[in-house]
Amino acid sequence: MAERDFRLERHYEQWKDQNRQMSRWAFGTLIFATVILLKVLTPYTGFSDRVATQEAELRKVNADLKVIEEDRQALAKINERLEAVGVTIERQPWTAEKERLIVSLRELNQAHNRLAGSTPGQILDAMREESLPGPAPIGQQIPPLSRPIHPLVQAATTLRLDADRIRAAGSAGNFPQLVGEQTQRRVQEEADDKARRIFDRVNEDFIQPLERLLREDPEAGKVFPAMAPMLARTRADMDQWVRQHLGKRIWYETIQQKDQELSELTAFLRQRQEAFAGLVREQQKALEPKVKALAERQQTVQAQEAGIRKALAELNDKMQKLLPDWLRDLLSPEEMLQLYPLVLLGLVAVMGFKVGLIRHHYLVVREGKMIADVALRDGAVSSVWTLIYRGPLGTAATCAMYLGGIAMLWWLFERGSSLAAYWLAGKSSAAWAAAERWLPVVHWLGRVMFVTSAAGIVGTIVRDRAHVAGGKAAASAAQPAQDSGTLGTASDVGRTC
Repeated sequence: MAERDFRLERHYEQWKDQNRQMSRWAFGTLIFATVILLKVLTPYTGFSDRVATQEAELRKVNADLKVIEEDRQALAKINERLEAVGVTIERQPWTAEKERLIVSLRELNQAHNRLAGSTPGQILDAMREESLPGPAPIGQQIPPLSRPIHPLVQAATTLRLDADRIRAAGSAGNFPQLVGEQTQRRVQEEADDKARRIFDRVNEDFIQPLERLLREDPEAGKVFPAMAPMLARTRADMDQWVRQHLGKRIWYETIQQKDQELSELTAFLRQRQEAFAGLVREQQKALEPKVKALAERQQTVQAQEAGIRKALAELNDKMQKLLPDWLRDLLSPEEMLQLYPLVLLGLVAVMGFKVGLIRHHYLVVREGKMIADVALRDGAVSSVWTLIYRGPLGTAATCAMYLGGIAMLWWLFERGSSLAAYWLAGKSSAAWAAAERWLPVVHWLGRVMFVTSAAGIVGTIVRDRAHVAGGKAAASAAQPAQDSGTLGTASDVGRTC
């Protein structure tokens, strides 16, 4: 008997302890889940949307600033190249070709005068003497120094007259005419050659540096689309300038004419360079208001983002205060948002286990104490957390407590799952890679769990009611049999007596 009483006492104490724990767990879970959801996760999701919006806006502003900065750099490169071209234009390297032309024309004139004052025979004799090697001194080991070219031979070479043409013109008596025509031809050739060289210098010092910039930096062509057509037009104008000077005598006959031609060319190139530079300055000036406006937007967005991040930090502080000491600073709001449905199901599972313990301990005590049917209908005999039939009012209170708690937790679970799914849909950088896969599974698992819990509570109470009713009927049936046995025994005793 003592052993039986000790066992029942221990179950009774365990039942009371689990009741107290169940109250703390139930109300603590509801308060924790509600506060976390309403005070942390819901505001955090809204702030996260704003953060994502601000970050997207900031990325767009930074991208626009980057594009404008690239445009500015491209324009700066163009301007730098144009300044170098401008320095080249002021240096006028093509004037060196004018000086070479003057020297060439002087040499051709001297050759013409020298040949015009000589006979074909004298020129041919000088050519024959030039072709014969001179006698070398006896025993000389060092090669002799080259002899100076005969002036007549030098003149014929300058005018590009060979012995056959001189001999044929001398025989026909046309030598003076040949010298004059050849001199004029050579003068025109030199002038044409210098015109082409001037074009080559302009092409090398003006056109090619800018064309090379367009090839090396495609961004320059995008930011300054007028550059390529202007360069093509400049090249076409220079081609036309060369064609206008080929075969024409008027531009090189005097030094003044040559100076005037090259001055006009320099002025033309300077005007083109200024046109390029002017367009670049206009585009640079047009970019400044855009840069200023974007910089102001950038500052505004950064300030808004800083404010939102400060609010998120405050939400994190609030959440940390709600967590147990051993969990603080281990979970961030982003992680709690993703874990919230799973954590809630874990808490529900713990409470379900405790509900089973409460029922088990109570049933042991109830069966051991042989509590009467009248006492079973008394709500004070058990607790609201004891999942048994407790009479109409007690059972209604238990059902209301459990089903109301399940409904509340289910709503919190659905709301938390929806917030997590909404947040994950934003593809936040803080999201776990596997969260998108397991969150839907947890969502449906929770629904099944809540439905099963509600049905299990109702079914358990109904079965307990049936069990109590069955026990009462069995006790009523056993009572008449016991009474009959007692009467029989008394008769026997009377007969014996």
